[in-house]
Amino acid sequence: MSADDRRVPRDTQDDNPLILPPSIRYAGWLGMIEGGLGVIVAVIMIVRELGGVDDPDAAISGYGTAAWFAFFGGIIALAGWFLTQGRRWGRGPVAMTNMILVLVSVYMFSSGRIDLGLPTVIIGVVGMGLLFNSSAVDWAAKRYDS
Repeated sequence: MSADDRRVPRDTQDDNPLILPPSIRYAGWLGMIEGGLGVIVAVIMIVRELGGVDDPDAAISGYGTAAWFAFFGGIIALAGWFLTQGRRWGRGPVAMTNMILVLVSVYMFSSGRIDLGLPTVIIGVVGMGLLFNSSAVDWAAKRYDS
């Protein structure tokens, strides 16, 4: 295959440049906040565990749950940062996080915690709206069109 036969990615063509929509950048910031909150929860859990706070009714490990929050929170924060930079990798993890938030809010509503469910569903729906509006979907489709 010669150099002339190679396909040029769409974002490097001069006639149709790939422009990052503001909604993708905002979704990235939202993802970084969501991931950062997960890391903060992990730190709080570790501090509580080191301080000797123990719930005898809980059947979970504070350190194990903290590791889970740190790992996934870090991944979501990184994905959000990637979105703010215009990289396509971060869109999937941030979208999945917001979809999961909507599902978690349904559980909160069903358990009578409307005070927690309402902000959770709002954040999830806003995040999905930022990622799945027409300009964001066009941007994502152009990233794959080469």
